[in-house]
Amino acid sequence: MGLARRVSIVVKYGGDDISKSLEEYISKITITDNFKDSIDDVSLSLRNDNDRFLMPKWALEIYQKLEVTVITENWKKEDEGRLSYPLGSYNIDSRDFSKNSVSIKALAIPLGEAQDQKNSKSWTSITMSDLGKEMAKKHNLKFKFMSKSNPKLTNLKQEKETDFSFLKKIITDEGAVLKIAFDKLIIFDEEKFEKKAAKFRLSAKELDYRLTEKTKEVYDAIEVTYINPQTNKTEKIMVTATTSNQIKSGTGKKTSNPYGKYFGEKTEPKKKPKKTNDKILKLNRRSKSEDLEEFARKKLKKENTKRVELSFSIVGDMGIYSGDTFDLYDAGIFDGKYLVNKIVKNIPGFKFSIDSYLVKSHYKGD
Repeated sequence: MGLARRVSIVVKYGGDDISKSLEEYISKITITDNFKDSIDDVSLSLRNDNDRFLMPKWALEIYQKLEVTVITENWKKEDEGRLSYPLGSYNIDSRDFSKNSVSIKALAIPLGEAQDQKNSKSWTSITMSDLGKEMAKKHNLKFKFMSKSNPKLTNLKQEKETDFSFLKKIITDEGAVLKIAFDKLIIFDEEKFEKKAAKFRLSAKELDYRLTEKTKEVYDAIEVTYINPQTNKTEKIMVTATTSNQIKSGTGKKTSNPYGKYFGEKTEPKKKPKKTNDKILKLNRRSKSEDLEEFARKKLKKENTKRVELSFSIVGDMGIYSGDTFDLYDAGIFDGKYLVNKIVKNIPGFKFSIDSYLVKSHYKGD
């Protein structure tokens, strides 16, 4: 007889495990895990039997911390044993009550001053890592710096902006990424995750997928016009896009038109579509970075990440997180390595909705 396949949810509230008390009232837990640009959150939908969650003993108070973990036993195979999957640490931001149900939403960022207070401050000179460290310390967060470049930022001004919106703007301007998760402020390069080995493989034949390719907001080159702080003169720098994540239209071999015999057309060599001209992203800025070429390269790369997007749903692989990469096959011209940009985990049921984008094509041509 095989070992039982089990899964359980651990919910901590203010550091206390309330899983057993909450278990029979949970209708759904939804965790949204974003790789970048958005705040992670968790939503709890609870049955409000006899107005239970209006009572002081049961009320889940605003500002309190929620931590969610999933425990599996022999989930993928009989001898796998017990595994723990932390899904984040969040602060309760809003509550919605009705006669039959309660909805609790919590965010991965600190609340109160960090969320709403608009501050002003200036820095004559500070590195990107020191700015992040300063903001993390101010809001009682741990700090991790994972960017290859650490530019010195000069004459920096925060003017009536919240700390995190200001920090995000600066980090984004320098071509890096800001994320807050598990009570930690992290600054990192997107490329660091894109270059990781694929964590798993998926066949397009087994997915209910949606693939989208676009040309809008995709560029061949970037031109940055800036003021050189040493000479006070206006200068330009141009960087062209790499083709590593672009889909190849063919190998140059002569191939027959596969539809010709059906439509009575003559079979001719397949021709690669041509663009009329290159599309250039043009930016104006006063240089804060020491390395403008690196800034331009990162900025162009970031703009072009969503040329090919893949969305799909799967059931039950708890070990998938945003920032993971995977290989897609059986997808023809869209075979390649993709990065998970967003994942919405619904529990129970364990149906996960995943948004991803292509980082490297594996298509070799016909």
